Amino acid sequence: MFFFQGQGDTALAFFESLTKQLIATLMNAGTPCSPEILSNLDEAYGRDVSRPDIAQVVCDLVVPLCSSFRGITLVIDGIDECKTVESTLVWQWLGKILKETFVKLLVTSEGWAKISLPNEEFHRVRVDQNNKADIDAYIHEQILSRSGSGQIFGDEKLQAEVRADLQEKADGMFVPP
Repeated sequence: MFFFQGQGDTALAFFESLTKQLIATLMNAGTPCSPEILSNLDEAYGRDVSRPDIAQVVCDLVVPLCSSFRGITLVIDGIDECKTVESTLVWQWLGKILKETFVKLLVTSEGWAKISLPNEEFHRVRVDQNNKADIDAYIHEQILSRSGSGQIFGDEKLQAEVRADLQEKADGMFVPP
């Protein structure tokens, strides 16, 4: 998951972040990187002081890393925060990744109207009904699963405080009635 922040090389920073996350996922799964990916990493970052360009990062790192996984879904949030030029680059390179791998892609955004899909390969699902009840139910379920003797939320007062705090922080994550 990557949240777009900052100015400048947003598209490049996104794919560099994605590279790091894919490598971390391989490491956590105990799966070694292929020698080709390690060589590409060394070529991109090992010897040169300058950053690689976006084509090198996507083609030499992200695509081979995505190909290392079966059934991986990339979740991206905040593409609406990008300037038009940057979002065009992100969509262009995401399209390449989708064509060359078996990756699934989920893009989320509060500013759905600001995202223009680059072509018919991408589909939009708009979720705009009131989901406050879903958030409240999820919070309740998670607190209950951690309640009881010896659990983190054994105290009912603490449960109520955490529930209220989470519901307050979720404000803006749902469409009010």
